[in-house]
Amino acid sequence: RLTAFGQQWGQVHVQLTPPSIPGALNVLRLTGEQVHGNVQWLPISAGTRGNFVADLDRLHLNIKNLRGKVPEEAKEGEPVAFVPTPIINPAQWPAIQLECQDLRVGGEKLGALSLSTTQIEGGLQIKNFSLKSNAGEMSAQGFWIHRKGQSSAQVVGQLQRSDVIQLQTALGYKALIEAENTNIQFDLQWLPSALGIDWGALNGRTTILLKDGHARSIEPGVARILGLLSITALPRRLMLDFGDVADTGLRFDRISADFVINAGNAYTQNFQLKSTGVDMHMTGRIGLGATDYDNHIKIYPEVSSSVALAGLAAGGP
Repeated sequence: RLTAFGQQWGQVHVQLTPPSIPGALNVLRLTGEQVHGNVQWLPISAGTRGNFVADLDRLHLNIKNLRGKVPEEAKEGEPVAFVPTPIINPAQWPAIQLECQDLRVGGEKLGALSLSTTQIEGGLQIKNFSLKSNAGEMSAQGFWIHRKGQSSAQVVGQLQRSDVIQLQTALGYKALIEAENTNIQFDLQWLPSALGIDWGALNGRTTILLKDGHARSIEPGVARILGLLSITALPRRLMLDFGDVADTGLRFDRISADFVINAGNAYTQNFQLKSTGVDMHMTGRIGLGATDYDNHIKIYPEVSSSVALAGLAAGGP
């Protein structure tokens, strides 16, 4: 059994083969249900931490929600207190060259992954991150450093997909949004923090556009979570009840919004959801670190619609 990088890989057969690069260590041929392919550690030159090269046919990971584990005792409608994930020091990592034809996270097939990083002082520069599948593509660049006991990072990229359910599930969120067309652009910066990559230290901008989709309901009750923010890997803050519109949730023609993020708070002046039965406009703040929100929501039901909007409940601490 193989255990590495916090993952349990199960039964893996390891075979050593001679290196194709002079001075490199032997190539490890890994054969297992969750990982299959070649990995190699290239020579360490002066002032570097080495180079990790992997060419994989498949890589199946089990990664928890990026914000950590949500306590089971958290009740519906209450602010969520996330348990922080362990701090990772990228200054100890080698440069990475990774190609994987079949990346799966949490059982969800995400596509082909290409990752290229180089070493910089205190961490890594992400030269290229690309995830491609028949459903679409995600690409990003950035950096991740840890200096003087503090971590900081920046990620700039975009996501274009026709299937966001797989991505939501892989990131540890309930699949609450379906959309035939999704476009998300983001520029996110985590300011230096001793807590690691801390959502309370997040600044940046993100623009979202979803077309022809369905916001699913979760369960009967006062509050159901509109999972729009789940697909951007942001915490779920906005609690809505669409139970009076449709028992299975709300179908929409378009969802669009621009968010400006400052010190862990996401501000929007133009969130808009358009559907055949109702239009919704929202302005306000979503606290990504403090797990609170302060929003002003306007609902415009269509008078000619055969579906009556009997009520909407939104609340916060």
